[in-house]
Amino acid sequence: MSAIPENSLLQFERESRQLTKRKFDPKIGMIGLTWEQQGLFEDCFKQFRIQTLFISGAISLQLRQEKFDGIVLAVGGNTAEVLQTARTSSSNRRLLIFAVCKSRKDVLPYTQYGINATLEEPLDRQAVLKLVKATYPLILNEFRKYIRIPIVLEVQVGTEVTTHTGSSCELSAGGMSLAIPSARLHIGEACSLTFSLPALATVHMSASVCWIRESGHTLGVKFSEGQEGCHQVKKWLDEYLGIK
Repeated sequence: MSAIPENSLLQFERESRQLTKRKFDPKIGMIGLTWEQQGLFEDCFKQFRIQTLFISGAISLQLRQEKFDGIVLAVGGNTAEVLQTARTSSSNRRLLIFAVCKSRKDVLPYTQYGINATLEEPLDRQAVLKLVKATYPLILNEFRKYIRIPIVLEVQVGTEVTTHTGSSCELSAGGMSLAIPSARLHIGEACSLTFSLPALATVHMSASVCWIRESGHTLGVKFSEGQEGCHQVKKWLDEYLGIK
């Protein structure tokens, strides 16, 4: 049997100590999922000592009366009502929202509610685990100074040649990552961005491509400094995280 690398053991020990020191166990509500999907999420969240609770029946009432740190929501007929209730609840308006959908484009009509991440069906266990690991510091309210917020927004990306429609993956004060299935941009290429943050007017930004994934459909852009849009994004992030 091969030995476990020392750095992997050290990382496991650090994460174990962090879980042991926690003062509370976060709670995630699950809405509209199949039994198989519930079991998968429950198992993945359990590895990070995160509780899960299946919400059914009076969903809106439960979201108003009970505190949750996040919800996993299957996109369906009552999606807008559930999201509206969550985002207007005094105790749950900052919870993380994970959307389970057949296609990422299915969540674009609901971007005004600040959906944080999407998982496409059929669900992949490793993809769910990766998402939980990436977002659990946010679930614990452990914020870094220059944090990247996972959020799905419809984004218009303009170049010298044409305009592409894509969706954001993560947003920070200095830039964002994007999924643009139809685009083939290049590192260093200048572009314009148009998107709407929840509860804010439309934001217009100039930016440049700073990295591209091998597939070519996921890329990162850096906002040009000093523009008004940067201040709008920073202010929204601070309010979203409750920093100000």
